[in-house]
Amino acid sequence: MNRLNAVIKSKGITRKILMKRLGIKDYSSLKSLENNPTYNSAKRIADELGCEFHELFDTSEAFYHSYDEKGEWQGIRRK
Repeated sequence: MNRLNAVIKSKGITRKILMKRLGIKDYSSLKSLENNPTYNSAKRIADELGCEFHELFDTSEAFYHSYDEKGEWQGIRRK
């Protein structure tokens, strides 16, 4: 989930707040989820952030994450 920090920032919260919402007590546990997420853990993080599951992951060079003027995620688009 290479984009986790960007999504956290866009939602106006901190990693610490996200950890509290997820019931995670230490940064190493969050880092572990971030580096090797299962579908369920990534979905849970997306739900807590109020974002789409796919928003947490980088795209290939041919695509990008699209946001509207309000900062709402519009999906992944081809460049």
